[in-house]
Amino acid sequence: TSLCGINENLFYFEGKNNYPFNNSGAPTSTYTGALSFSFPIPLSLNLGWGMSTNAPNDLRQSATVISVFSTKLGYKFFDKKLNVTIGGNYVIGHKNGNEFWDSGEVINSEDEEEDSEFNQGDTFIDKVELDNNKLTLKCGLQYKIPEPNITIGLNLDYTKAVDYLKTEQDDPVFKAKLAIKFGF
Repeated sequence: TSLCGINENLFYFEGKNNYPFNNSGAPTSTYTGALSFSFPIPLSLNLGWGMSTNAPNDLRQSATVISVFSTKLGYKFFDKKLNVTIGGNYVIGHKNGNEFWDSGEVINSEDEEEDSEFNQGDTFIDKVELDNNKLTLKCGLQYKIPEPNITIGLNLDYTKAVDYLKTEQDDPVFKAKLAIKFGF
């Protein structure tokens, strides 16, 4: 290692003498974006997008890509005392096969029969390691009573996750939350 700059806590690796970190780590890149709209009426709209890619340095591993899409629509009624929101999130996770034969993957030998050992000339079905998505829909109501300083809120959530690599899927989840806040 060599010292980088005048701060003794910063180091960089030169990659000499059997560089121990040659196949370790995973560069990650993340991209996000958002748009927010407000209007002359008490209406607001938010849209968001994000993507994260984790690409291991180990060539035997494939990249993992997670994408997120979100939206939220809000409106305020009764002189901004009642706030109503609806929105949703959609998350997609994917990790392709690694293009190397791994134990447990199906091998098609040259004579078109399934085999348990990989031989030169054989082909195989590369397993996808991650293929799922999750949808969340949300609705919220919040009412403010200014004189005694009370806020009453109700949130409803619906979540459905799908894993394409499993035959049995989890049931959707419904959640409700009632909150009463009293300020003094």
